[in-house]
Amino acid sequence: KKCPALDDTQSCNNNNCPIDCQVSQWSTFGVCSASCGGGTKTRSRTVTTPAQHGGQACPALDDTQSCNNNNCPIDCQVGQWTTFSPCSASCGGGTKTRSRTVTTPAQHGGQACPALSDTQSCNNNNCPIDCQVNTWGEWGACDTANNCRRQRTTTVKIPASNGGKPCNLTQVEDCQIPDVCDLECELQYKDWGPCSVTCGTGTRTRITHEPNPNKSRCNQFSTTQTEACTVECAPSKG
Repeated sequence: KKCPALDDTQSCNNNNCPIDCQVSQWSTFGVCSASCGGGTKTRSRTVTTPAQHGGQACPALDDTQSCNNNNCPIDCQVGQWTTFSPCSASCGGGTKTRSRTVTTPAQHGGQACPALSDTQSCNNNNCPIDCQVNTWGEWGACDTANNCRRQRTTTVKIPASNGGKPCNLTQVEDCQIPDVCDLECELQYKDWGPCSVTCGTGTRTRITHEPNPNKSRCNQFSTTQTEACTVECAPSKG
């Protein structure tokens, strides 16, 4: 009789083998979320073979990093213009200036400040030129019919222009002829007349008389003076 089988083979460990997760290569980073001052950028990868049967789990599929951490540029900021200064010339062309100040200086490559002063032309109109005269002529004779005055004349040397003062080509002054054109006029006033009202405020007048009527200079003075006057009213009878 033959011997029985000397070997016995049986199946074992029939459970599935673990399969570790497999992932793709990282993608390129996306655009930074900020151009300056600190932002973030992200890259990703995908699962090519998922983990099975207790295999190793997948690693992180996203990667986020900081980017553009440099300071942001700050542009210069300025205040409002001041009012213009007075013009440096009243005519013939001058300048006036206004200014402004920096409220925020430029930083980190920001835009530089604009001009802080502004100068403009002003009063460009031609300056007035006053008339100029030549040498005055000799004085004329004393005119007793014209309040004892005499005059002299001249001619224009440079005419007025651009609104300048015109020339006065005649000068008049008092003159003196004894007993006819005395320089002093002695007016003598008479007494004041009665008040124009009998109660309250009115006016009163006085006149002058001239001892020497040949003094024609006195003709330029008023021969009448008037002033206010007040008369106390009598109490009313009850």
